[in-house]
Amino acid sequence: MADEKSLERKVQLFDQLLEKDPEIRDATLKHLAKLNPGTVLPEVRADEKIDAAYKRAKEDAVKEVEEKWKQRDFENNLSSEKKAAREKYHLNDEEFAKVEELMQQRRIGSYDAAGDYFRMLTKAAEPAPVASAPSFELPDRKSMKELWDDPKKWSLNEARKVLAELRAKGSTAVE
Repeated sequence: MADEKSLERKVQLFDQLLEKDPEIRDATLKHLAKLNPGTVLPEVRADEKIDAAYKRAKEDAVKEVEEKWKQRDFENNLSSEKKAAREKYHLNDEEFAKVEELMQQRRIGSYDAAGDYFRMLTKAAEPAPVASAPSFELPDRKSMKELWDDPKKWSLNEARKVLAELRAKGSTAVE
């Protein structure tokens, strides 16, 4: 009987201790469930389910926020790339729409590359430098009359004039 009273007293003290400190109660119940897996402790199972549900909800929320951040960063980068290409290549709205169309047709992944390609397609070619071609002056009236009257004589006279000019300049090719 003394042992029963002693055991009962220990159980009361244990209950009081568990009631006073919820952390000790939770830890003790979890430890008991671990030691005796067959023991049914609804509090421990409920806490585990709640913890698992909380953990899943937290992970889902974190993933959702990360996805939103990635999407926002992507949109910001895309917007700044569009703006940079517009400014760099001086594109108006109509031209920029054509650049985007070109990107889809040619599968170009960069607004900068597409803008450069568009400018190359639409820019007027710069005139090629003209080689120093000999200048030609129309003959005066007297010379024109000689040309019409006797073309061979006129061409010989003109050739003599050119040779005389070259010799006067000291050209070595004429000798």
